Amino acid sequence: MQSENLRSFRNTYKQHSSVWWYTKESFLYSAVNKALRTQDMTMLIAMGFFIRDLHLQLIELQETDIENQSLSMLYRGQGMTMKDFERLHQQIDGLISARDNPLHVGIFFCIRPNAAITTHDKKSLSPFASLRNVSCYPNENEILFSMHTIFRIKNVHEIDERLWQIDLDFTNDQDQQLNILLEQLRSEIYVPGVFNVDKVGKLCLKMGDYDGALEVYNTLLPMFPENLVFLCYVHNHLGLTYQHLDQIDQALMHYEKSIEIRRSWGDEENNDRYSLVTYANLSTLYAEKGDLVRARLNCKLEESIETYRKVIALRLEYLPSNHPELSCEYSNLAVVYSENKDYLSAIECFHRALDIAEKSLPDNHERLATIHFNINVANEDLANYEEALKHITKAVDKARLSPTFDQENLNRWIQSMQQIEEKIDAH
Repeated sequence: MQSENLRSFRNTYKQHSSVWWYTKESFLYSAVNKALRTQDMTMLIAMGFFIRDLHLQLIELQETDIENQSLSMLYRGQGMTMKDFERLHQQIDGLISARDNPLHVGIFFCIRPNAAITTHDKKSLSPFASLRNVSCYPNENEILFSMHTIFRIKNVHEIDERLWQIDLDFTNDQDQQLNILLEQLRSEIYVPGVFNVDKVGKLCLKMGDYDGALEVYNTLLPMFPENLVFLCYVHNHLGLTYQHLDQIDQALMHYEKSIEIRRSWGDEENNDRYSLVTYANLSTLYAEKGDLVRARLNCKLEESIETYRKVIALRLEYLPSNHPELSCEYSNLAVVYSENKDYLSAIECFHRALDIAEKSLPDNHERLATIHFNINVANEDLANYEEALKHITKAVDKARLSPTFDQENLNRWIQSMQQIEEKIDAH
């Protein structure tokens, strides 16, 4: 049956609309939704053309659907884990992206369309449309939203035990908080002057979905075997992903493969340019893992510091001075200084990273919390406990604001803050 569905889809796809295919009782509906729910990156890449076609058709339908323009309320029921629900409950007036969740708490969403963003002015960031007359089943009266439509949470009411009503509003391109968030995400995924075919892979890295990133990069690796620039880029990012997973041997193998390929094409200027980022990633790995790894590869901290300085100079050639990528590079350089016990230089670099992050990131971004925590650690190493307490207090406050910050990590920070307070009292 599955092979028949695939054959029919391949041979007759152009004969029907994407909405028709999505609503047809076949493998497609379940495959797309399962891939979105489980973040199956290999499947999402394979189905990318269909998701795009579906999105474009919803835009067309929304522009011509007069019925949608008079809607006063839309409703949807779904389930949500207790952990996700508790986080959502604390985010009144925050943002939520619609997707399926395992059924643990019953949720009844009340979605209020805004007439100003559902008509022809095209301000709606995520289109939706009625499926009547375009579905595989003409009498179906459902509303379909584009993938990961973003709403603003207005209120949360308890209807009954384990059943809650959540009131949502649409967002549009006038939503300042959402625009800041989207622009930040774009700037971290797309960097001018480097290879950008792997936006899904970089998004996975940004989300901390390292298994998903491995799926993406291993899928991309055999696609262009003759493109040396592409191969270098993918091997570097495979190394970075394995480094995040603490699989050091795999990370080193891919970093070294990337550098080996770069050296093979003989363009000295580009060879240096393309190698810098990989060398910088290696330097971070050495700094994180200490003398054992550095001794194994005969790498000196002074060389790591010089590499990061070159990387920062390279970034400044094509990035604005407040780009968040520079904040990362200054933080990485600061880590190497700390490993070299040059805490004053580390603090200076962390402050540069913090200054850039404060100008380019939302106030509740977890990177701000992390930088404050690192400044605290360097000051504590210098026995500057008052300064350390100031920054760990800010780190804890910022972490509490972040909806994505890990609670266990926050608890450890709070314990560290209490220990610093005890050191101050002891003096």
